[in-house]
Amino acid sequence: MVASPIQISDIERSIEQANDMIWEITNELGPITGPPFSCDE
Repeated sequence: MVASPIQISDIERSIEQANDMIWEITNELGPITGPPFSCDE
């Protein structure tokens, strides 16, 4: 089954929302635990 562009964009949007939630939780935890992964932007 081939995914349509709409489905792909929905998946990408869900991933972005999940990443935002992960970073919010990480920021709340603070610098003690640190991020689960390093990301140089």
